[in-house]
Amino acid sequence: MVATRGGFDDGLVEFQLEGLHYEDDSMSPIDIEVRDSLTGSIFQTTVIGVLDIQTDNFGNMGLGMFTSKTNLDEALPFPVPITTYRFRVAEGADVERIARDLDMTFRENGLESDELRQVLEDQRAASRAFNNLFTGYMGMGLMVGIAALGVISLRAVVERRQQIGVLRAIGYRRRMIQLSFLMESSFIALLGIAIGVGLGTILSYNIVNDFREQVETIRFKIPWIQIGIIVGIAYVFSLLTTFLPARQASRIYPAEALRYE
Repeated sequence: MVATRGGFDDGLVEFQLEGLHYEDDSMSPIDIEVRDSLTGSIFQTTVIGVLDIQTDNFGNMGLGMFTSKTNLDEALPFPVPITTYRFRVAEGADVERIARDLDMTFRENGLESDELRQVLEDQRAASRAFNNLFTGYMGMGLMVGIAALGVISLRAVVERRQQIGVLRAIGYRRRMIQLSFLMESSFIALLGIAIGVGLGTILSYNIVNDFREQVETIRFKIPWIQIGIIVGIAYVFSLLTTFLPARQASRIYPAEALRYE
């Protein structure tokens, strides 16, 4: 009902209040007239604030204006029944059992009780499912990249067979050959990890900045522990995929490698 700096949203509500923006820090009270479409009665009310997107749970409380029941009883010629009740239970009480008892007690009145915490958890579960799916796709891409690094290492052993034989002939030991391949793969893996973390951080920062226009309290925070675990797992598996090719390269004999030179 209130425009943002970029204009009104998708126009779900016909009433639109002009003269202020969602991003404003303060506002002056605004007097408006409200007409009941059923009786045609008109009454005055004063708008004193605008709810942010988090307060009304991203629109789940409904679109419109919020006022007290006393104002409605004074303005309308008929009483408006209350259809939604909110209960605060005692600390340590079994909320699930209390909700079940309320449903059984007021079953004839059509009461349907929901635990607010469970409702929020269900909504968060949908977001977590999407995030897990997105993370799964990223994990598959990471596995393909690690496997590709192993294939590249295996091809390097085959293509550089004669070079390995020359190194063994001039005094390189097996451990030195194996270590050189592991260091080469480590450089590629660490460079790819650094590029991925850097680009991911930049992308996340831009996304958070876009959301900050609607949710001012959102903050950009990097989960260093999770990133460190992912980086460690990726690096360890990249070494594992290159360990066998490096071991194979270290076992090449100079005479066998230089036989067709």
